[in-house]
Amino acid sequence: MKRKPKALLALLLSLLLCSLLAGCGDSMVEEPVPPKAGEEACVTESTRKNAEERIISGLDSAGNSNFSVLPSLLSGPELSIRESQMKVAAATGQANEDMAIPYPASAVFLPSSCSWPRSITVLTEPTGNQYSQRILTFTQASPRSNYKLWSEVVLFPGAQIPFSASGVENVKSGDQLDAGLIATPQEAISWYANVLEEGEKSAHLQSFETGDLYLELQELRSDLSSALAASKGSQSESFTPQYSSAKILKLENGDLVIAQINSVWTRNAGKGGTAKPATSAEKALFSSKPSQSLTAQYVNVVAFFIPSSSKGTKIEVLGAEREPVSVKAS
Repeated sequence: MKRKPKALLALLLSLLLCSLLAGCGDSMVEEPVPPKAGEEACVTESTRKNAEERIISGLDSAGNSNFSVLPSLLSGPELSIRESQMKVAAATGQANEDMAIPYPASAVFLPSSCSWPRSITVLTEPTGNQYSQRILTFTQASPRSNYKLWSEVVLFPGAQIPFSASGVENVKSGDQLDAGLIATPQEAISWYANVLEEGEKSAHLQSFETGDLYLELQELRSDLSSALAASKGSQSESFTPQYSSAKILKLENGDLVIAQINSVWTRNAGKGGTAKPATSAEKALFSSKPSQSLTAQYVNVVAFFIPSSSKGTKIEVLGAEREPVSVKAS
């Protein structure tokens, strides 16, 4: 039986339209269109507030036991860090003070790029305890996914924010090579990983205002070295930057970079010795039978400010989050 010409034409047009739309169902997702110059951010302030309130409320409800809700609220390094913090809190009966997120925001940077993944950067309000101020990064992986908290960097006591906290800025992900800065984001991340690993031996130490993370690690390592000296033990920590996931906020006088740097800390107590956890968090996570050597895996998240060459000479480390996620005899 032959189709009538009009019916056949209608059928062909229908098939062509379905092909162009990649399927005629609700699953179609339009390609994002980059904003024109001067346009508003692609994320509204109400969207940001709703996402922030949902995540903070969900984390409060999870307490120290409901791990199942975390993947719907957190992503990136913050997921591993929060899981570890909850395990430690459950084991010790004392929650890490960093688990309570200050609210509300004192400054918000919404993305002006309409592609995905998208990032929102939030600076929380200062509190009576300056240590509680945070730089929060929320990310949306795809058009139909919820925003999740990607990182929660705790500012160092007395840290001064060296950038303007007004206006809509362009948030970019990954390694961006910028002219006019004293270093590229990838260089800054790599150099600081080397500083954390090599300490005073690092050739890049003078490139940074190092911040408290470096000082605390140096002090802790010094104490451990003294304890290991009697049994001729040893220790070392290797740091591995995660360049591709770095979040970069483009600012007028430099770049704010939030970067994950994983590390593995190994200790050997020497012949006849027993390697022990170095901190209360490590002790809470340690479940192996003690032996001569121990390996602790850490997730570190660091906030850098890389100034333009005309505005500064050193990279400032504004804050960090560091948490052991695995501690085992090795």
